[in-house]
Amino acid sequence: LPPDPRNVPGLLVKLTLLGVAIAAAVGSSVFLKPRAGFWLAWFLIWLAPVSTLLPVPIADHHLYLPVAGAVGLVLSTLQRFRGLALAALVLSTAACFPFSAARLMSWRTSETLWRSELERNPKEYRALLHLANHYADSGKAEDAAEAYEKVLALYPSWPQTFLNLGNLYLSQGDAGRAASVLERFRLHHPEHPDLALLRASLVFQQGNREEARRELELAAEQGSTNPAVYVNLAKMALEENRSLDAASRLEQALSHREAPAEAYFLLTVALNHAGRWKD
Repeated sequence: LPPDPRNVPGLLVKLTLLGVAIAAAVGSSVFLKPRAGFWLAWFLIWLAPVSTLLPVPIADHHLYLPVAGAVGLVLSTLQRFRGLALAALVLSTAACFPFSAARLMSWRTSETLWRSELERNPKEYRALLHLANHYADSGKAEDAAEAYEKVLALYPSWPQTFLNLGNLYLSQGDAGRAASVLERFRLHHPEHPDLALLRASLVFQQGNREEARRELELAAEQGSTNPAVYVNLAKMALEENRSLDAASRLEQALSHREAPAEAYFLLTVALNHAGRWKD
């Protein structure tokens, strides 16, 4: 997913928290107690990767370990009132049960999860993108298209959204709207390799196989990291009995992140056809 440009630079926050943790551990060991210093350092060090005192969307579990440090710090510094502190901890935990139950209900399905995040922040485009992908995978094309359009309205700088929306329209046989998405994609990202991938999908559906091949080869030459470019080129090569070329393209696909499982199967087929079944 794209980084959120609204975030404070994380590295500076993490380094600051780490420095504070070291200073707190040393200071607490000298002026308080070593155990208190340990729990204070625990709290700050585990908090550093989160870089926030409040739960971030879908990531509230990152605060579990920092909270353990906070509890340890309270109990170690209030030894005279440990019984009272434990009672307060039990009561506060019990008070959190309704909130935990509500949170668990939001995790029932992908749709309820992302919808709950959007209820908290309607402009959280990353949650909206996840929801759009869920709708697309579930066959809810109209809902997916609406969600993708909302993502583009909030954050048009993420190329994958254009590609997903264009492919969604193509899967519905709507070449006109896919072409419109392609044009918007070109305006925002004229040099992006996935632009050629979407053009290839569009012209292939229109029956122009050779032009689709040229667009895919252009995407590959531009250094596309999308495995679909190389998988589609491999399929064309297999259909033309060019098994070694197909195998080469599939190895390129598998060198990128999130390569589909289909690439492994097709590579096995290509190597078998090339007489290299032992590979």
